[in-house]
This record gives sequence, C-alpha cells and structure tokens, in this order.
Amino acid sequence: MIIGHSMGSQIGAELAARHPDLIGGLVLAGPTVNSATRSIREQATYLLRDLLGERPTVLWRGGREYLRGGPHLIRKIRATVVHEPEKAYARVKCPVLVLRGERDPLAPVSWCRKITELVPGPAEMHEVPDHGHGTLISDAEFAADTIAEFAASL
Repeated sequence: MIIGHSMGSQIGAELAARHPDLIGGLVLAGPTVNSATRSIREQATYLLRDLLGERPTVLWRGGREYLRGGPHLIRKIRATVVHEPEKAYARVKCPVLVLRGERDPLAPVSWCRKITELVPGPAEMHEVPDHGHGTLISDAEFAADTIAEFAASL
C-alpha cells in the first residue's frame, strides 16, 4: 500500500498507475492541485488560507519540510502544479482512499469527489472533521484508524 500526502499524493498516484502489479492500495491524503485551479498563485493562496487556522505542530513540521526543500523548492512546486494527476488517477486499478480535512482548501471536497469518480477501481472518500490540510499531523489517530480500516479491507 502507498500513502501520499499533499504533493506526495501525486507521486503515489503515478506509482499506482505505472506499477499496478506492485501496489495493492492507495491512500491520497489531502490530494493537491485541483484541476480547476492549476497555478502556483492559487495554490499558494490556498496554502496561506489553510495555515491561518492550523495547529502549531502543523506549522512547525510543515515549515521544517519546506525549508528542507532548499534551493530546489520552487522548482518542485512548479513541477507539482504543472503535473496533471487526473491522468494518473484514471489509470489507477487498485482500491483508493481519499482522505481530506473538512477545512482543507488545498483539497476541496469537489476535487476529492472528482478523484473518486476518475479512479476506475473502487474508491472512497473520508473527511476528518474540523481539520485542515495537515490532518495527518494534527489528528494522526483518526487518520491512522481510517487508513488501518481501509488497509484491512484490501
């Protein structure tokens, strides 16, 4: 099973689409780059809006990871924004769980529902109540329980 969060959801989808014989399940947590808002400016606006309501632990860990991106961070963000994950989602054959925080502007509910429609195999969506984009950090227990339940069904 592959779990991808945020930009990592795109990597997870590509892995599952390209290697269906190796991947038995895919979790897309807070999948970014909504096909209707594919620009760095829009994604940055969503990220800033999300950060205003996030818990301190999410801000600390998220900031640390962005800093670890170093001088290549902008290049990575550009690559993420121009990537068209919907093409990968349409080729994913394994069961998919889309997990989003209820207040996640980077992974709007309409986009997450569209992902479940694009996946040709079984796909389901779950929301973590009262959380934003960093739900795997801010409510790891709920997310872990949801992922464990999904994994047990594979």
